[in-house]
Amino acid sequence: MTQPSLNFTFDTSLVDLERRDINPTSSFTSDVTQASGDTIPYVYAQVATEGSEEEASLANEKKTPTMASSAFDRPIDRESTSSESSRPTRYVSTAEAYAAWASVYDTDGNILQAVDDLELASMLPEFLSAVEQLSGMLKIIDFGCGTGRNTVKLASQLSSQLDVEIIGIDLSPEMLSLAGSKLSRLSLPPSIRWKLFAHDFLDTKSSDEINALSSSADAIISTLVLEHFPAPLYFQSLASLINVGGYALVTNMHSEMGAKSQAGFVHIDENGKEVKIRGKSYVVTPAETVEVAKKEGFEVMGTVKERAVTQEMVDSLGVRAGKWVGVKVWYGLVLKRVR
Repeated sequence: MTQPSLNFTFDTSLVDLERRDINPTSSFTSDVTQASGDTIPYVYAQVATEGSEEEASLANEKKTPTMASSAFDRPIDRESTSSESSRPTRYVSTAEAYAAWASVYDTDGNILQAVDDLELASMLPEFLSAVEQLSGMLKIIDFGCGTGRNTVKLASQLSSQLDVEIIGIDLSPEMLSLAGSKLSRLSLPPSIRWKLFAHDFLDTKSSDEINALSSSADAIISTLVLEHFPAPLYFQSLASLINVGGYALVTNMHSEMGAKSQAGFVHIDENGKEVKIRGKSYVVTPAETVEVAKKEGFEVMGTVKERAVTQEMVDSLGVRAGKWVGVKVWYGLVLKRVR
């Protein structure tokens, strides 16, 4: 397999803030039950030409269980940050948080997602340009694909001349339901195929599907996922999926933002009150990211790109971006597995 050279010229200004693990303050258990045991293997597969897109979308949605309404009927902890001190916060498992977040994930005006979209507009095509130089049938994994926000971009931007299998993996069946619906509506050439399945890499249990993917991917994209992992486990997981010589595009919440906030959303509880829902998050600096990635057999291609919110960006990102002006909220890098 021919390996192209990557000449990424990302700007960098690495910072070394103190690392902070944000642990849940209560021991919640998820009310989500999966349809077929611990893993849902290839729950959503690319739909054949027969049948309408609407039928395909409905078929995918019916395969995903919903979260019980009682999942948030539990004690509340008050958030300590002054900016939201008046709003109660519930800390739940990451799986539980994203199960409930799924229905509004793409529409709740998340600033970090918006910045990620802006940066990937140039970063993803450059990454794919290099990946497409690899010979033979390509296997590309979207690690932590969520609602398919970037899986759709990936499938849409690949050359129709390529033979590609895209595999989306996420811990949340609820998020995968939305990803399956989006992908089912795409008009893709037969040479570009996709599959989605549920797996939680934070769980030590393996599965036949994950074992089958061992060191088989040519490329991985993983956007805004790292913060939910201890960094060593995250890069061990990537390394277990990608072959030597393969490439990974990784983006994450910046530690400057993570020192003040973490992934979450506002949920309206059974009493009509606003509650902030947060899963478990880890703050990791760009420098730490590079260090851990190298220990797990990756090297950085080019440099690390970081992005702070500017006053000019507030108009396009919305008023919620105002409090982040001058703060680095995002970083991204491209890696190659070298051993």
